[in-house]
Amino acid sequence: MERAQAAVGNMLTWFSASEEQTLEAGRCLAAALPLPAVVLLTGDLGAGKTAFTRGFVDGLGTAQPSPVHSPTFTLVNEYRTQRGKAYHVDLYRLESERDFRSIGLEEILESGDWVLVEWAEKLRMPIPNAIRVRLQQHSDDTRRIEINGLQEPESAALASALSRGGVGPDAAQHGRR
Repeated sequence: MERAQAAVGNMLTWFSASEEQTLEAGRCLAAALPLPAVVLLTGDLGAGKTAFTRGFVDGLGTAQPSPVHSPTFTLVNEYRTQRGKAYHVDLYRLESERDFRSIGLEEILESGDWVLVEWAEKLRMPIPNAIRVRLQQHSDDTRRIEINGLQEPESAALASALSRGGVGPDAAQHGRR
């Protein structure tokens, strides 16, 4: 991750200067979270939501590297990992309540598995205890990644995972305000 990482309350923010760093952020979050977990991803088209998800699923341990692809047309992809089943849901094309029901979203959210939801801003219901990941273009070659909803054990575990993931002490500063 690029030079800045700071934790404020239960929000963690850092900057990614490459797709590999975005993948690593996803891997690190997967390492930090206990099962079950719901991760809600928001951001513009091309912000890195699928790359982050690919890293997350890799971090759960998959049989083959990076099996993750965008479920824009299939709407839901399911992956078997060493740490359990992971659902990757894309809400981009969904509009009506009927659309949401047709993909079994409520059942997926209640499954007790890993659930990653792209375009989560389209959700019309609150998801208690969800982790919120916002990715946004910061400059031509960097992305800002904000993670909200982490409790202290997960926040500390994520900072530790970032350090173990090759992020040096000058790039990974875990601070509180």
